[in-house]
Amino acid sequence: MAPLKHYFYKLAYLGRFSTVAQSKMRRLVNHYCHDLDIKLVFTTFRLRNLFSVKDPVHGELRSRVIYKFTCACCNACYIGETQGRHLSTRVREHLSSDKS
Repeated sequence: MAPLKHYFYKLAYLGRFSTVAQSKMRRLVNHYCHDLDIKLVFTTFRLRNLFSVKDPVHGELRSRVIYKFTCACCNACYIGETQGRHLSTRVREHLSSDKS
């Protein structure tokens, strides 16, 4: 006999519907798929989890970014980190310090 394959699925808890769906799924799996062990894990469902209340931050305004610059002329590369500054600020700093 083949070993059982364990699968976990996370579903939103929707009251009685969730428990009925769980028992029906167990019956189907036990009847048709003898080598599967499916576990349903229920979580609380909140509408706020579907939507973000914050606007996305544009790439150039992100901080704590690791970046890599490559010279178009000599293929030398520089890897740096923005720490607390915005990426656009760090790029401007590089461009103003390197006139070549």
